[in-house]
Amino acid sequence: INRIKKHSTTAEKMNRIYSVTKDYNNKFSEKLINELADTYYYLNYKEAERINTIEAYEKYLKNYPNSNYQSMAKQSIGLIAYKDAEKIDTIKAYKRYLEDYSNGFYTEKLKNEIINNYFIKIQKQNKRGLYKEFIDYFPDSSHAKTAQQNINLIAYNAVK
Repeated sequence: INRIKKHSTTAEKMNRIYSVTKDYNNKFSEKLINELADTYYYLNYKEAERINTIEAYEKYLKNYPNSNYQSMAKQSIGLIAYKDAEKIDTIKAYKRYLEDYSNGFYTEKLKNEIINNYFIKIQKQNKRGLYKEFIDYFPDSSHAKTAQQNINLIAYNAVK
């Protein structure tokens, strides 16, 4: 509660200073206003960071579209979403992450890692349905051909 009051008091002070200085048309007041705005954005970003949920960061992005902390908030959203997909640990969860955050900071870096790690996981289980699902979700993967070969091998061994 003190933290919220502290932020509210800071915001109120910045708003008062802004209202006093906005009428002055000089470089000093413009610089001061920009610094106050950045401080205000920073305090609100730190609050979203403290809460550390997708919802908190999305609220921040919505409320402060001109903030210098936009990219950091977006990166945080992507990282939380990836960790959520990791907890679920299904091909569907990873695919959804890749679709929902296709332009995310971590997406390209993680895409191959996700595909490789998941393929290793399904190879250990060696089930036809998992290979089929993998091919359906990642048809252009470098592992798709191997997955198909494993499906064929499972089918061949089942007939023997």
